[in-house]
Amino acid sequence: MLAYLTYDLSTVLLLLILVVAVVADLRSHRIPNLLTLSAVVMGIGLQTYFLESRGLMAAVFGLMAGLVLFLPLYLKGAMGAGDVKLLAAIGCFVGPLAVLLAACFSLIAAVFYSLALMAVKGELFTTLRRYWTVFALRYYVPPGKSEVAAQRIPFAAAIAAGTLVQLWRSDDLIFYHLTSQVSFQLQAMGAMGAPL
Repeated sequence: MLAYLTYDLSTVLLLLILVVAVVADLRSHRIPNLLTLSAVVMGIGLQTYFLESRGLMAAVFGLMAGLVLFLPLYLKGAMGAGDVKLLAAIGCFVGPLAVLLAACFSLIAAVFYSLALMAVKGELFTTLRRYWTVFALRYYVPPGKSEVAAQRIPFAAAIAAGTLVQLWRSDDLIFYHLTSQVSFQLQAMGAMGAPL
């Protein structure tokens, strides 16, 4: 029965980790090491317990993929180390291919968030004009310190959004196995009518 529920239980735990990471990032612009390390241990442990060697391999490869995907952005100063570690932890839960897609969706979410923030602050056309100049002249013109383009966004929210899109795409947010098992248990206890 536990092996049957592995994806649903792992998804519930992953969603809780994402909520904590987003709240921490919004409050302090940091994602605690304790959270990401605990998530890595839980992800590897759950996948190994439920799926044995196949789960262990998926978790380890997901961890490595998550580290490699955002490491160049961290080295360029575009994101913090906590964001890289959070994606690596997500990889332990979802595996290498899914973490790759989650990273892509996260980057798309970050772009939309940044564009929306620039539009709200009235900097969108100025920023687009500056990037057009950079492209045309092939010379980088840095943004002003007060501009949105010069500031870091709370990237945990973008990672959470990208991960949610990936989980939705793979139907992991339906919780079919978990709801079916709860329904079965309630029917076995006589709390619900007989199944149709």
